[in-house]
Amino acid sequence: MTISSDASGWKWVPVKPTEDMLDKGSCYEDPEGRYAGDPLWSDGHIADDIYRAMLAASPQAPSLWMPIDTAPKDGTDVDLLLATGERVTDCWWDLRRQKWVHWWMNDYGSMGETLVDGTATHFMFAPTPPEAQP
Repeated sequence: MTISSDASGWKWVPVKPTEDMLDKGSCYEDPEGRYAGDPLWSDGHIADDIYRAMLAASPQAPSLWMPIDTAPKDGTDVDLLLATGERVTDCWWDLRRQKWVHWWMNDYGSMGETLVDGTATHFMFAPTPPEAQP
């Protein structure tokens, strides 16, 4: 499993630790000897408890949605959140029309660009596509 991070510096990890994570946590060197001779330390229970306590105490990740007035207006591809709660993907600011635009495709495979129908309140940068698997 690859642990990914985004531009904000956050890493996304599983809520339930993997066996490998528990093994690494249980190999922690206890310099003060607090867990010396404790059979639970060696089988990962203490590591699991420590991990869960850390998750419970961790701050909430920052929202990826940002106020629309901070959106780039240089043709950068973004996703928009409209006042209705609808998400519109693959949008960009059209300098000539001074409006948000996005691609559409009909059932017959024709595509084109059209104005975003609605009021955008927030935006987020388009996510990075996953890496190709070998």
